[in-house]
Amino acid sequence: MQLLHQFGYAARFASGYLIQQVGDVKPLDGPEGPTADFTDLHAWAEVYLPGAGWIGLDATSGLVTGEDHIPLAASPDPQSAAPISGAVEARAAVAAFWQTPYERPLVRWGTRLHDKLLLPQCCEQDFDDALEELGIKLDPAWFAPHLAFRFPVLGEIALRGMRLELRHALGLWHVLGEEQSSAGTVRYVDSSAERVQVRAEGWPVERHMLACNGVAVPLQATGRAGDQVSGIRFKAWNPPSALHPTIRPQVLLLFDAIDRWTGRALGGMTHYAAHPGGRSYEDFPVNANSAEARRRTRCFPFGHSPASVPPQPIERPAADRGREHPRTLDLRRFA
Repeated sequence: MQLLHQFGYAARFASGYLIQQVGDVKPLDGPEGPTADFTDLHAWAEVYLPGAGWIGLDATSGLVTGEDHIPLAASPDPQSAAPISGAVEARAAVAAFWQTPYERPLVRWGTRLHDKLLLPQCCEQDFDDALEELGIKLDPAWFAPHLAFRFPVLGEIALRGMRLELRHALGLWHVLGEEQSSAGTVRYVDSSAERVQVRAEGWPVERHMLACNGVAVPLQATGRAGDQVSGIRFKAWNPPSALHPTIRPQVLLLFDAIDRWTGRALGGMTHYAAHPGGRSYEDFPVNANSAEARRRTRCFPFGHSPASVPPQPIERPAADRGREHPRTLDLRRFA
């Protein structure tokens, strides 16, 4: 970058991910390259060429960057483009606690870690609160690309001044007990459960109800007027070893925005946990656009029943929701 600046070119520092895949044909001479597909953190320089735009230069390989380089942040100052979320704020936390040690009582979060803090909306709120408490000027906009990468949007619709957004959320998987296999004793991970976040903006809770597969979604306020959010947990597929082997996978999620006054569905969307045509991809997405296109093929702004009265949604009583998971609808209970 210093050399490019001396020659009068605009240059910046970029950081993100580098995807390396096994080659289809082994080279006749030289190194064979990676033996397995993997993704690693990486950083490179970019130069602006008139007529061509920003061109990435990878000093590690000595080549121009391609589709295997996925940028997440770019800045003229390397310290402002952290390769991962955690490097900058970790240093800020160490500096803040060095000046003012944390001597307050610890908080027992309990099941809120499994309910509230796994949703993108609550994760972003908690992260912004942590940055504000550090007392160091860290702009939350610096970390927006990391949140968008970790919690991608699956689909969204707008209807009658309201907006529904479906976004990927965090999910916790259980490690099962020991089992015997042909390779010896193993412990499988139950990866069948997935979690998504549904967010409703401009949503009057007194009149409208959101249902998923015929079950009322327990929307909770976020602090903004008319803004509601909830998490939905479901079984996406049926692995050979799982905690609930008798529950069938809930591949299709059908959302209905129901008007309580008329008993009709105003609109909705459908989301598939896998490709709706049963297709199985044989390779990884080459870039962010390819990954987004694959996600978009699994969500459609139709499939509901807007012209007829849908079945009465199963609305859980307040006592049945419990205090442990008030923001999560677990569809496995209604399978």
